[in-house]
Amino acid sequence: MSRSLLELDDVRWSPGGHHVLRGITLAVEAGEMVAVIGPTGSGKSTLLRILGRLLRPSSGSVRVEGRDAWSLAPGEIARRIAFLPQSPEAAADLTVEELAWHGRYPHQRGLARALGGARPADRAAVEAALEQAGIRELRAARLGELSGGEQRRAWIALVLAQQADLLLLDEPTAFLDIGHQLELLTLLRQLNEQSATTTVMALHDLGYAGSHATRVVALSGGAVVADGEPERVLTSERLSALYGVAVTVLASPAAATGVPIVVPTAGARRPHPEPGTSLRGG
Repeated sequence: MSRSLLELDDVRWSPGGHHVLRGITLAVEAGEMVAVIGPTGSGKSTLLRILGRLLRPSSGSVRVEGRDAWSLAPGEIARRIAFLPQSPEAAADLTVEELAWHGRYPHQRGLARALGGARPADRAAVEAALEQAGIRELRAARLGELSGGEQRRAWIALVLAQQADLLLLDEPTAFLDIGHQLELLTLLRQLNEQSATTTVMALHDLGYAGSHATRVVALSGGAVVADGEPERVLTSERLSALYGVAVTVLASPAAATGVPIVVPTAGARRPHPEPGTSLRGG
């Protein structure tokens, strides 16, 4: 029987009267791999930050396994939820291994952390994270010496070392070349299938959303306009309405991959759907 890890009920965020999120109701079940899509400014990053309790909504409720998110201690949230923003920041002289160790802080008690103590489980988690992120050979390199893609993988290692039940990733493939993009998304899918790790990620690449997610949530104007299995959301009609341009969705020549090919068609932009409008089709 599935259980909800996260639940949002009529969540709104309106800083200074500007409506960024408009009444979002959403439940994320354990074991799901959710891709959040939508045009720039649709509210994807804001939604992830609220899911991760980095932003408190203007109204509505956020629950973590049935409990009010703001009733939980920060350490408990950090053990349950790992969040990677689009543009994380850290000191340039920090090494890759030191950054990965930050992912273990939520699992260490106050005194042990103050004394720099670490359990074998912590060391094993860091080593596994460096291996999974493909950066063991860069462990001694400083962040300021790395390329954008290498830095991204260092941050992925931190998130993996955290060993949280839920991963929130804002554009996790940003700055990565196509090979490392595929490696990362394949790793996330493996964690989902083998360890039941739940993942919610904002993605611009609709092909990856279709091939690696079990569910796609589409946002427009701060509202959910489509939500369901990838093949039901990623249709020509829905995507054309969502992005305001004519879009054709083709089946991959390698049919076994199930990867949809999304082809925008030249032409005038169409208006985006009004907030709260459900996208029909597919």
